[in-house]
Amino acid sequence: MRRNFNREPRTMASWLSGVWGRHPCGSVTAAAALLRLVLIVLGELIDNGCLVVSSQGQGSAPRYTDVDYDVYSQAAQHVVAGRSPYARATYRYTPLLAWLMCPGIWLGLPAFGKLVFAAADVGVGAIAMRVLQRHRGVSAHTAARLAAALLLFNPVTAAVSTRGNAEPLLGLVVLGALAFALDNRPFASGILLGAAVHLKLYPVIYVPAVFLHQGSHHKKQQHQHPLLALLRSLVSNARVDFVLGVVLSFATLTLAMFLRYGPEFVQETYLYHVTRQDNRHNFSVYFYAMYLVHGTVWARGLALAAFLPQATLVATAALCLARRDLPLAWFAQTVVFVLFNKVCTSQYFVWYLWLLPLVATSSRLSARAALACVAVWLCSQGLWLGAAYLLEFRGLNSFFWIWIAGVVMFVSHSVLLGVIVANHQFTTKTALAKASGFKAHAS
Repeated sequence: MRRNFNREPRTMASWLSGVWGRHPCGSVTAAAALLRLVLIVLGELIDNGCLVVSSQGQGSAPRYTDVDYDVYSQAAQHVVAGRSPYARATYRYTPLLAWLMCPGIWLGLPAFGKLVFAAADVGVGAIAMRVLQRHRGVSAHTAARLAAALLLFNPVTAAVSTRGNAEPLLGLVVLGALAFALDNRPFASGILLGAAVHLKLYPVIYVPAVFLHQGSHHKKQQHQHPLLALLRSLVSNARVDFVLGVVLSFATLTLAMFLRYGPEFVQETYLYHVTRQDNRHNFSVYFYAMYLVHGTVWARGLALAAFLPQATLVATAALCLARRDLPLAWFAQTVVFVLFNKVCTSQYFVWYLWLLPLVATSSRLSARAALACVAVWLCSQGLWLGAAYLLEFRGLNSFFWIWIAGVVMFVSHSVLLGVIVANHQFTTKTALAKASGFKAHAS
């Protein structure tokens, strides 16, 4: 029997396809919804003492529900009682989130918010499958397998939503904005992106990328003054529609909340995060420095200085990648933003995991190389979690080692981003999908 030694190595996308078999999008979506429902039920049983989880003698038994969910719920109780959601200390979100939790208070259904967040998480996967089919040129079966492996059955994303974290709501809006941008609907994309910025400030990093992407196929006219050509390249129907959508959406929502709750809304929802000083241990490479200078005159300066490298690299990623491949630009921007943020927790990782299937399908990485990348990603986090375990459960002063583990994670994730970008294939299908974007609106 002859063996084909000239066979090309299998790509990550093809390997994932073989692992997950043949699952249509509907079946994968339904299975993902069922998985989240089961996790929510199990979480409620654990929290109510029906299922005992060992705490190894270290205080009370751990709860499945995220502490943030308690904050949302208590803020909603204030709203139902006619008070401001900011009457609940540490509520640092838009009032819309507390309003969304109100039906759970009225119905006496404590898990209502978790069901909404889980549904949004499944919706993120559904949008990702749609984008994969329409703009990455893959079949429905391949799109379903990629979304299943990287999103819908990813334990990180499933845990975040079912424990009661509201990030999936943001993901649904962000992925929707990207889908509209690629679908040649700039105004709708702007509306959703403006709403995303209202929900949480970080999606503002995507605005320049979409703006640049819209002009990636602007045709230069001959015998035109250079200044006029520059102005025409900056101002087009698509770009005007997009900017109007962003401004209209963000301004409307923000003004409505300001008129209802006043300066307290601006301070707690936005300004707090700009000058936030968090000395608690987290994944950020700035953690130890923040811990050492906490309470001194240097703390606020360090918090503000952390924005400089972050903003510079995020802008660089948009300039270098947005015209060539918008999903890749968003992915690179998000990874850089998370890595260089002054505070980084595990829920931040889902921000770029939402975009990973759109990038993986265009990767030249072999299955073995892709698995190596996953192993590095997991091991770097495991190293940090091990150091944090010594502090939280053993009471040892391991702050320095937590920081060292954070530095290792920072370096490894930076290398992984470089590997992913270097092995990204700007295929003809990708270029065609990009070329179709905003074509009808370009001037």
